[in-house]
Amino acid sequence: MSGPPAGHWPAFNREELKRAHSGDGEALGRFFDHYFDRIFSVVHRFVGSVDAAQDITQDIFLKVRRHISRLDIEKDPAPWLYTVTVNACRDYRRSAWWRMSRQSVPLDHDPDTPELSSNATNPEQALVVAEEERRLQAAIRRLPPDLRLSVLLHDFEGLSHEHIARITGTSHAAARKRHSRALRALADLLGEGATP
Repeated sequence: MSGPPAGHWPAFNREELKRAHSGDGEALGRFFDHYFDRIFSVVHRFVGSVDAAQDITQDIFLKVRRHISRLDIEKDPAPWLYTVTVNACRDYRRSAWWRMSRQSVPLDHDPDTPELSSNATNPEQALVVAEEERRLQAAIRRLPPDLRLSVLLHDFEGLSHEHIARITGTSHAAARKRHSRALRALADLLGEGATP
């Protein structure tokens, strides 16, 4: 359910954005449809649960609906949406639900059973790719939340360090350092499971 990197997102129609900004329900619905998959992708990778990601994404768009009049319609809305998303992920992390979900295991999912890609032509290769993806996602979920967001926003969503700095309220240098720390930590986590 991930969309193209943020740097390659098609722009939302400016006239539609103006209508959404003024409270037009249909335009607001098209605005949500335009950005839903991308926002859901960030949240899902952060929390690791489809159900929780759906709930959080719904809450994000409820906040967007309440506060869309604050949006500067002369600018790309994606950075504003990312800021709302990052804040929602941080709020979730601080919640009791987050602490409980980190200690529990979903009943309907076996993390040790990789899923085959339906469009793979070589089942053995598909199994290897699925296993690598599972290992990567598990390692990302083990990163501290700020490092996890850095990886998600830069490596999965394609945002620049400067863009991430604006969203997270840090300096450009701090965003770059955080990403370097995140990559080192991720490499260490992936190395833990490597066979010598």
